[in-house]
Amino acid sequence: MTIDNNRTLFKFLFEVYCLSLLIGQTLYYISPQLQFLRLFSVLFFVFFILYFNRFGVKKYLFYFFLLFFLYLTLILLSSTRNISFFNINALINCFMLLLIVFNLSVFFTKLEKGCVTKSLLKVIYIYLILCNLVAFWEILTQNHLPVSKFSDPDHNYILLYIPTTFFTNENDYMCVYLLLFLLVFSIKKDFLSERLNFFDFILLLLLTVQTFITGARIVQLCLILFFFIHFIQTKPKFLFFSIGVCFIFYLLYFDLINNTLTSSFSNHGSNEIRKNLYILALKSLFTFKSTILLGYGTDGAFNYYRNIKTELFLGGIEAPHNYLFEIILNVGFIYSLVFICAIFYIFLVLRNKKYYYFSSIVLLYFVILCASASSTFLWPQHIVLFVVFYYARSCNSVDKLKQKEKKKNYFLNTVFKYRGN
Repeated sequence: MTIDNNRTLFKFLFEVYCLSLLIGQTLYYISPQLQFLRLFSVLFFVFFILYFNRFGVKKYLFYFFLLFFLYLTLILLSSTRNISFFNINALINCFMLLLIVFNLSVFFTKLEKGCVTKSLLKVIYIYLILCNLVAFWEILTQNHLPVSKFSDPDHNYILLYIPTTFFTNENDYMCVYLLLFLLVFSIKKDFLSERLNFFDFILLLLLTVQTFITGARIVQLCLILFFFIHFIQTKPKFLFFSIGVCFIFYLLYFDLINNTLTSSFSNHGSNEIRKNLYILALKSLFTFKSTILLGYGTDGAFNYYRNIKTELFLGGIEAPHNYLFEIILNVGFIYSLVFICAIFYIFLVLRNKKYYYFSSIVLLYFVILCASASSTFLWPQHIVLFVVFYYARSCNSVDKLKQKEKKKNYFLNTVFKYRGN
């Protein structure tokens, strides 16, 4: 087999792996436990370890891998502290997360940046097309894939037209759709300097329509904030103009806005539930079993809300609906602080390189992940974060190499000029 064929095969395997990562638990062999993602992850990991001298991992990607290795270590330590909260399936998923990050690190090391970009765009477009086709089928027929909560025969759901596609609920679907669309948008604008084509606008239109069908208000808000933050970064004067317009609008409709906000957070609805979930998560930092150093272990966030005694209205909800609080409850505040610092570092690098669209994703990362019920094992969100980190650091590395080459050429030109004189 020639070198070109090897590269083509490796690229194809990368695309298949990314697609299986996006589809996740829906694609399996015989049993849901035998998901293709799990099978591929184990096989690739074993193969890469056996032939590591041929592949390897770039230094900055290895640091990203260490971040998740630390997460796994703290999960194990936290689980020993709260053995009653131990969940073997969640622990398996923690190991899977580590394997996924390692495999992606090898793929992104071996493939050239241009090849990675083309493959990513192809895979995401295919995936979003599949999502929209499944969503269209769900809306028309009111049938759902087995993974959907609406396919549960023990519950009599009314709003069966709501699409969930390859996910358990509609919030996870909308959250991933938004993240992937913003990723495509940012790659095209920041790195390829391309305009959006007609197909991109169709995907955006379908996203917008489905946010109204599913009632995904956080996704709607984040979509608006994404472009708003971009304008703030590129045109600072726009910020002051926007603040002035909002202030005038608030003065004109003072009573209406206040009444709307009050009713939204005091009607035993989803807003009040989220607020109470966040309050309880913060209170966990001041309990006897404080989550400052360690959390509650595998599946800790769910067990925390399931077992806590409170007068606050939760409506039977046990999912944290906030990725940051989920990390705090699972592994503790210290790791969460490290994770936030890593996110902020990525933002600074992107901002310094004037990649404003990508930096907007980073700023909204935790806000977008408030839409999903649980984000720890929401596999697509990890590939988005990985890709953002990869582009931030790879561009940084390229710039450093260019600077070194420039200094070297300057030194050589100066030496030869001196000798010539």
